[in-house]
Amino acid sequence: MTARHITVGDVPLLAARVTYVGELGWEFYCPMEYGLRLWDILWEAGQPEGWLREDIKPLIRCDLKKVIAIGAVRSVPDYNPLEAGLGFAVKLDKPDFIGKDALVKAKAKGFDAQVSLHYSCNDRIIATGKEPIRTMDGKTIGWVAAGGYGYSVKKSIVYAYLPIEHSKPGTKLEIEFFGEQIGAEVVSSPLWDPKESVSEHSR
Repeated sequence: MTARHITVGDVPLLAARVTYVGELGWEFYCPMEYGLRLWDILWEAGQPEGWLREDIKPLIRCDLKKVIAIGAVRSVPDYNPLEAGLGFAVKLDKPDFIGKDALVKAKAKGFDAQVSLHYSCNDRIIATGKEPIRTMDGKTIGWVAAGGYGYSVKKSIVYAYLPIEHSKPGTKLEIEFFGEQIGAEVVSSPLWDPKESVSEHSR
């Protein structure tokens, strides 16, 4: 979580020691007019290392394993920052700000828990979001916020917000996938590197 102004090749930028994939990494911020030049420099430098072009999907898959706060996964309008595990970024003791009253009420009332699940019978099924989650007796208690396959843990992972009483690891549930009810189980998270050993090495 540190940053420094540096030059990569001939491109001036701000290098931030932060990553949302749960592993060591950097984010580079440069003026817009240098964007293509920076890409070319990084791409050329990475060829001997076998770099690949990727999109947002692998980033979200890594997030599901490490439970890092990517906007597409956690920060959706249906949930507040406290539910999304972003309470550390909200200071309720600050003077009034937009949304403060609602957050204070939500904290006092309680809110859904963020949990990870994996399919208990078919890891070939990949949820993409909004699939209904039900108890074993058919009661709908939530829906999938994000899903993907965790290649490091070799499991299909689902991320969801569920009522506290259904959030304990080991809880058996069902997820509807194209009309079929697929068994799933709440698991302890993060699924990968729970002691955050990589994060400690980066400090």
